[in-house]
Amino acid sequence: MFKAHPTSQPAEMKFIRQIGRRLRYLPHSIKLKPYPGGILVSWEDNKAESFRMLGPNGPDYHVMLHNDNCANTKTALLHDKAALPSDVVPCGCRQQFARQTHRMCLFTGLSHTSTYYATIALNEDRAFYGVPSDPVSPGAYKDVKAALQ
Repeated sequence: MFKAHPTSQPAEMKFIRQIGRRLRYLPHSIKLKPYPGGILVSWEDNKAESFRMLGPNGPDYHVMLHNDNCANTKTALLHDKAALPSDVVPCGCRQQFARQTHRMCLFTGLSHTSTYYATIALNEDRAFYGVPSDPVSPGAYKDVKAALQ
């Protein structure tokens, strides 16, 4: 993908490799699906499925579910630093961590009247955020269920 020039310094070459790795793990196709009392968040990355199935030791993703009025996070491009489960998200919204092999997580206990969107990044310093999902409400599950009856 990215290759350093043959005369590049070792620090430049390391930086180019880091960018290439972070782009391989860039989340895309972020989808939110309403569930009873919650929202299922799923995504894809650019890693080949054959590599993903080699073992359970993929990297972690930091998944944040934001209330729709938390608009300042929609424009974030870089994940500041690796987060810990005990960390509080600066905006106060909910977070989870998911292995790359799973690429999904379920947020429960949400308000049926609120609308949410997800931001996802590799849980590493200076990782890229994927394009945020479209907002979804957990109450949409009831609407879909009622329409099918």
